[in-house]
Formats: sequence, structure tokens, C-alpha cells
Amino acid sequence: MCTASKENKAGLIFATYAKILARLPRTYPRPELTVYSSYDAMCQTYSLDVGDGRTCLGATVPELGIILAPLDEIGDTADDIALVLLHELAHLWALHRYGPDCPQYHDEEWCDKWAARWWRRMQDETA
Repeated sequence: MCTASKENKAGLIFATYAKILARLPRTYPRPELTVYSSYDAMCQTYSLDVGDGRTCLGATVPELGIILAPLDEIGDTADDIALVLLHELAHLWALHRYGPDCPQYHDEEWCDKWAARWWRRMQDETA
């Protein structure tokens, strides 16, 4: 299986994110996207700790309005990338809509479902 170079993958991540932002309502959060070469580099920069045995495909830093994506963890296809970015946007959307104490902000499964729903909607519109 052929995998994309890091430069091509970063370009695909930014292009996918631009498409997502173009489609989402303007009232939704519009955080900056930062891509790191590796999960370790991302965690060192922001002192992130997701715990033992957990996989981190992306992260948000709400106080800075940033979504983080490590190249070595995020998927290789536009679908995989979009679902990770939409999942992180779901965290920020819940935070802005309901506040930091809402259960949705901390609920990974809820964010997965939110992301999948939006991705299906975007794909249906382009079909």
C-alpha cells in the first residue's frame, strides 16, 4: 500500500479542513489548525497527556482556539481526516454552545456521532 508523503498528507489535512469550514454554519467555532509531524511533538508542545494505552488522533486547545493533528496518527484518506477534524470541532461546538460543564464536551462517543452525522451530510450534498 502506498502512503502519502508528510507534505502531501499535511496538504490533504489543510484542504479537508478548508472544505469543512466552508460547509459548516458560520456560527460554529473556527479554530486554527496546527499539524505536527508526530504525536510526541504535539504532546511536548502542549503538555498533553491522554493516558496509558489511549490513541490520540487529534486534540483541541480551547483556550487558544486551536485544533491539533499529528501526522503519524491521523488517517491517510480524506474521510479519516475529516472525521478526526469534525470530532475535534464537536468538542469546541459543545463547549461554545453549552459551556465547559456540559457532558457532551467531554463525551468522546457523542463527538464521534456528531462528526459522523456532519460528514454524512457533507457527502450527501456533494453526491
